[in-house]
Amino acid sequence: MPLLLPRVIALPELRRILEPVGSPFTEKKKRKRAWQHDAIALRDQAVLEMLTATGIRVSELCSLNIESIDLESKTVRVFGKGSKERVVILRSKQTIAVMEEYMIARKGPETLWSQPSTDALFLSRSKHRLTDQAVRKIIRKRTSEVGGGAPHYSAYVSSYLSYDPARAGG
Repeated sequence: MPLLLPRVIALPELRRILEPVGSPFTEKKKRKRAWQHDAIALRDQAVLEMLTATGIRVSELCSLNIESIDLESKTVRVFGKGSKERVVILRSKQTIAVMEEYMIARKGPETLWSQPSTDALFLSRSKHRLTDQAVRKIIRKRTSEVGGGAPHYSAYVSSYLSYDPARAGG
């Protein structure tokens, strides 16, 4: 049986996936910040934004710590396979905005994750490091919410890396 390649997400579908639930994408205005009202929705949005903006693997995303991200310099330190470190630049203004909101919520004194016992950047409801399986569940949940199939996470990377804002008008 031949090996099947992951389905690549078309740009309009990627935009719908990244659009916070409850915010109509057809508006040309700034995205409504639906994620600000719910800590889990904010975390899920931050996870999706980081995957698409950086092209990192799900396992690398799960291993990020709070100190791995520097929003002032717009960089993320990632430890990949073989414990090799690389620095990824955050170029997306939307990703930076979502991560700023998430970091406020993540570090805040009265949030879902207040006083966590871990330095993990992304936490589960039980305040433990988010797992690969949990991230894949987030992806499946969002794609089903927008009416798409559940793509392989590398499809996000392929879609993002092939995205040219100048050609797309965005």
